[in-house]
Amino acid sequence: MANVFTPDLFTCSELSAAVMRLPWVPSLLKPYFTEEGVRTTSITIDLDEVGIKLVPDSPRGSVGGQPSQGGPRKVVTIPSAHLSRYDTVHPEDVQDVRAFNSTEPETIANRLARKQAALRRDIEATLEYHRVGAVKGQVLDADGSTVLFDSFAAFGKSKATKSITFPASAGAKNTLLRNVMDIVDMVDTAMGGNAYGPLMAICGANFWKWLTTGAETRASYDQWYANHAQQFSHDQFLAGVFDYGGIRWCKYSKTVGGNALVATDKAHVFPTGSGIFKTFYAPADYVETVNTDGQAFYSRMEPKKFGKGYELEVQCNPISLCMFPEALVEVSGSES
Repeated sequence: MANVFTPDLFTCSELSAAVMRLPWVPSLLKPYFTEEGVRTTSITIDLDEVGIKLVPDSPRGSVGGQPSQGGPRKVVTIPSAHLSRYDTVHPEDVQDVRAFNSTEPETIANRLARKQAALRRDIEATLEYHRVGAVKGQVLDADGSTVLFDSFAAFGKSKATKSITFPASAGAKNTLLRNVMDIVDMVDTAMGGNAYGPLMAICGANFWKWLTTGAETRASYDQWYANHAQQFSHDQFLAGVFDYGGIRWCKYSKTVGGNALVATDKAHVFPTGSGIFKTFYAPADYVETVNTDGQAFYSRMEPKKFGKGYELEVQCNPISLCMFPEALVEVSGSES
């Protein structure tokens, strides 16, 4: 058996160049979600379709009109997902093993910390996958097909869709821009007078190519790039962003766990703002966390019998959703 501490296997120059190559963890949507801990494993939302109406003028001294009583109330109960990752550390995992980027022996504590970080990364990636689902209106499980929560069905709303054709050559001017402005109007109407911030869209690979290289948009993108070129070198977010027609379009074509975050010819437009997107965290299934405010992450470590190692778990129990699913627009792109 080779001695892993010998200089022939790991020289000083190789150690100085050691790199912990961690997988990419998506996090674009996290800033747009309000996070809150809850004490139960499900949440209940009380829906009341009151809406906002204009008040007509009436003579001074007269009695005003009756306020709207709104539509029928509806109660929606949403269970939390249970995201759990498990691993073990045994003595033989550490015995005669050199610590990463060091000439010192590996320790049980270091190995546990690295495994804990790896388990958490998996859950962080899954949380963003759920946020993408909330932006689409359907949160899917890791298999990419099992529906964990459907905002449209739960809230009794229909999915808004729009098709856009990107011309390969310059034709009728501003056709694409008019389509984009139609999407802006769709979102504004769906919000029904409720306050919201800038509109954003996450785009698949082909949609992004058509949007930034199309005959109608290339000049606009070139100008956008020229105005932000100095920032691209240190801001990778801006390198995949294009403001056009009142929407901030973001390339989000990554694949996580074999699942594409956004289909290649799709884009999903959504409003931003406080309270529009939420993530609730339920308590862990541990005795000490029963009926306590949920946290984003929990981790427990248990020793195995006879000192044979440790069992390690990291878990999260999230509910991610959009409170205004009628304002989500799925855009299908194609090239003429």
